[in-house]
Amino acid sequence: MEALVLFAAVALGVQTPGPACGLLSGLLSGSSQAPSVDTCKVFGTFERQFDLLESPTSVAVAASGDWAVLERDRRRIRVLAPDGTVRRVIGEPDDSQLPSGTVWDLAVDPDASGPTAITFGPDQRLTILSPSRVALFDLGPTASGVPWRIVSGLDLGEPVAAAWKGGDPQTTADDELWIADRRGSVIVLDGEIALKRRLDLASGFRFLRPSGVAIAPDGSVFVADEDANAIIRLDGAGREVARFGERGSFPGLFNAPRGLAIAGQCLYVTDELNHRITVHDFDGTFRSFWGMHAVVPREGEGKIHYPASIAIAPDGMSAYVAEPLERRVQRFGPSDAEAAMNSAMPSREGVLSHFGHAIACDGELLLLEEPETSSVFLFDLRDPTPMHVTTFGGSGEGPDRYSRVRALHVNAATQMAVVADSGKGRLAHLRIARDRTKPLKIDPFMVTLVRSWELGAWSDRVRGLLPTAGQGTLEPCGFAMHGGSLWTLDSRLGVLVSLDETLAPTKAIATGLAGASGLTARAGGGFATTLPDQGEVVLLTGDGSIAKRIGGRGSAFIRPTAVASMPDGTLLVTDGAADRVVVLGADGTVKGSMGSRGASDGLFWMPDGIAPYSGASVPPEQGDVLVGSEGPRCVVVDRGNHRAQVFRQDGTWIMTFGLGRAYTRPRERGET
Repeated sequence: MEALVLFAAVALGVQTPGPACGLLSGLLSGSSQAPSVDTCKVFGTFERQFDLLESPTSVAVAASGDWAVLERDRRRIRVLAPDGTVRRVIGEPDDSQLPSGTVWDLAVDPDASGPTAITFGPDQRLTILSPSRVALFDLGPTASGVPWRIVSGLDLGEPVAAAWKGGDPQTTADDELWIADRRGSVIVLDGEIALKRRLDLASGFRFLRPSGVAIAPDGSVFVADEDANAIIRLDGAGREVARFGERGSFPGLFNAPRGLAIAGQCLYVTDELNHRITVHDFDGTFRSFWGMHAVVPREGEGKIHYPASIAIAPDGMSAYVAEPLERRVQRFGPSDAEAAMNSAMPSREGVLSHFGHAIACDGELLLLEEPETSSVFLFDLRDPTPMHVTTFGGSGEGPDRYSRVRALHVNAATQMAVVADSGKGRLAHLRIARDRTKPLKIDPFMVTLVRSWELGAWSDRVRGLLPTAGQGTLEPCGFAMHGGSLWTLDSRLGVLVSLDETLAPTKAIATGLAGASGLTARAGGGFATTLPDQGEVVLLTGDGSIAKRIGGRGSAFIRPTAVASMPDGTLLVTDGAADRVVVLGADGTVKGSMGSRGASDGLFWMPDGIAPYSGASVPPEQGDVLVGSEGPRCVVVDRGNHRAQVFRQDGTWIMTFGLGRAYTRPRERGET
């Protein structure tokens, strides 16, 4: 919401410090100091919205005008005409929507991670990338429906964006495929899909989290670094020649830039956490933006909400923007630059809470992550409804500041908290100075930093215990108390690590569970975690051995993102793709589920984090629904609806809450 406050301040004539304020005032007033936008087209005119897509994370446009979208939660790619007619499908079909004869083989091993990025390449073949494979499909009218070429056995990390750089038009020998790998590198393959070079720390580059790539007409390459909030320009040989950008909400600044596209001499950036598309010259000069924040979930028709990818049609008359959280793609046409920016002024009403994946709850304390400001909210649970008592962290350079919070832990007895920040590569230990004998109040200084680990040094300590832990920085994705010690699980290699009171590693176990998300200690002993890309929940013994794998493709799970263990041994698993919480018995058998897709209380839109809820009981209402809180309860991050919800273990809804508001009686919302 920081962006909304700043825009509103300028509109009301409030002066804010810094040169960016003058730039914004000039842009909105049309003064002579505003930069010219004649050379850069702005696509601020809403044309059409394509809904019912399952986490569309990558979009591309062919020379013919057809466009393709990758639905990551369904492991499929749709190729569509400009009017939305489905031309081809690669992957899992949806028989209710697709004509017969359009299903192609998916060029990814069924047991491996699904496709993660798409682009159009030489001869307009559709290129599909996964962590270990690249496949090219011919989209011509006589296409057979099988890949033109598949190359397997690659090590691409986490490829999330790609772009072809053409060489000799008569041959593919000089072609290059540039790939943004979120694990910290830019990978270049040649026209035969063989590794040509890797730009990473080992080769003298320091990319934090590359998330977008685009090729300029002169052969230079632009890379979006999500954690650095910067755009890096490389020459054709891969040497850095310039970079621009820093974190902020003013025009020209970024908050998690992701997808990139180029049209003419202009660069287009999906500024994800600022909810907009920004337009720049190749030297980084800001030109314009459009879209701005969809203040109400599901609001569309030009309002943009967490954009991830952008593609511009070759004729320069339309732009496609993918928004995974809203499960849609919007198409925009050209517009006047000033009109596009003015139309992006925020509404007066909106949500107060933006919750991310990370959550922790213990006794009377609850922590929830706020991704847009890189903050953590602390709630006191002594009252029937959670009371927000402080916010800590926030963006910045200090050791008590965060960038991309990945995991949280809280201990109510010792009043200590732990924050794993993947963006800045830190592991922070914090003290909560809360006097429970005094009345509740907001205290901005309640949480203070005790110590902070650089994750690079921490990872070296882990390798001292487990030499096979490999190179690079490990990334804790969850915490759990087990056997009197705090444990964490690394998402990159699946290393299970026990910690002492200083967060120093004391034991490291290789589990092989790369790509894990979250960790919980099972009531009967051992651990449980989720593998979102494989659609699995994995049960571990206390020594880190795999006891059972639950799920896989075609099972009760599509994309499980977090798991919580209840006192009786029941496991509750959030499935962000299925919009529900799956209930597992202590032995891993599926017992049922709670919730479904929607915005009403008790329903979900991409639920993410989950934890046992130990707050005060809500008194039973005397109205239509009894919402008493008898029995074990859980709290679920309902991310797409910008809220958290509390349920009994049997699925009975108890409460919906955010910052400054809570509801213990269901509201009539109506679903669409």
